[in-house]
Amino acid sequence: MRVRNQMKGFGIPITTTFWFCSCFPRSELYWRASHTEDDTGASRLDRFAKNDFDVKYRIRIETGLLQLQHLRRRNGAYSSEWRVNFKLSEMDCQEKLEVPVYTDVDRETFLRDIYPLRRPAVLKRVPLGPCVRAWTVSYLAQKGGDREVKVHVSPEPRMDFLHKNFVYRTLPFDKFIQRAAEAKHSDFFISEDESYYLRSLGEDVRKEPADLRKQFPELAEDFHIPQFFEPEQFFSSVFRISSPGLQLWTHYDVMDNLLAQVTGRKRVVLYSPKDALYLYLTGDKSEVLDIDTTDLQLYPEFVKASRYECILEPGDLLFIPALWFHNTLALQFGVGVNVFWRHLPPESYDKKDPYGNKDPVAASRALQSLERTLGILEELPPDYQDFYARRMVLRIQSRAYLRQTMEASQENLDTA
Repeated sequence: MRVRNQMKGFGIPITTTFWFCSCFPRSELYWRASHTEDDTGASRLDRFAKNDFDVKYRIRIETGLLQLQHLRRRNGAYSSEWRVNFKLSEMDCQEKLEVPVYTDVDRETFLRDIYPLRRPAVLKRVPLGPCVRAWTVSYLAQKGGDREVKVHVSPEPRMDFLHKNFVYRTLPFDKFIQRAAEAKHSDFFISEDESYYLRSLGEDVRKEPADLRKQFPELAEDFHIPQFFEPEQFFSSVFRISSPGLQLWTHYDVMDNLLAQVTGRKRVVLYSPKDALYLYLTGDKSEVLDIDTTDLQLYPEFVKASRYECILEPGDLLFIPALWFHNTLALQFGVGVNVFWRHLPPESYDKKDPYGNKDPVAASRALQSLERTLGILEELPPDYQDFYARRMVLRIQSRAYLRQTMEASQENLDTA
């Protein structure tokens, strides 16, 4: 949560950022401040970041109110110097974390220091080729030519795959590029402010994955795929082009991938696979479309999901490990390339999946078995269904959960 300007009269810097690790009624949380900005906007480290803890903040969250109290130690005891109250929404309590940033990453560094962590990472100054400078609207239109592409067209910028608030239309690539870069359209399908999104497809959309080198060979010459995986692991390279303001639904992929933001700026919000319980899933997609001002009456558990966020600048790469949920928002007209690779043995994947988003074969079989099992449970009275379902959950936890996840889930089960 970022509190601005309201604190000038209390003798502390104009902007102070607090990160909340939990959100429970009547809980008291304590922090030692480590970094702030003064009234001129200059960053500095405060004296209370030292080990002596002369000054600290006490923060109390209670029924929608945040109380910040400034405490100073005198004669071995802390006393309050001032306090101030702020209104607090429930979404302010969602834990917010920054995606770590690495610079000048080569193959060895990626495989040694980043990849084993299985966490998202922004990679800066990784050579992507001349595309970062060359891919202007006019250049893309010229090189892409009049090749026809199938695009998503929506009357609103927040696209909803579950309820299909968009239509598919076919356009010549050069015309599509021009429309996608516009804020208002003189030629349109639905409305003058409709939004466009291209996710490139293979030559045979039912059999072949997308490959930039095959669909757009002239443009592929400008883009250098980072060699962070073995050539035989390569699955697809997907062209992604979106109108400014376009937001895509939260979903996960079953393969590791690198999102190269070639032009434009993009916000990406990610959620850990361990938070799947809080994302209201239908298949591989979350039902929660508005992730910023979520209706917690409709999705009360969503606030428990930790939010990882980053802003991608032109030339940045984002490593998205398999199963990490992600939601993208185009802050500007932008062009990107997703590079997917198989990190599991080849037989783990569905051979008839050109998109690379079907669950692994073993996972699909397990989910089908689960549906059959749940159907058998329906033969019992409701209280028996509940009892044996909980036994099944405990069995799954003990057999399949990672230890840290199992402990957190047991706490949720105990409070259910």
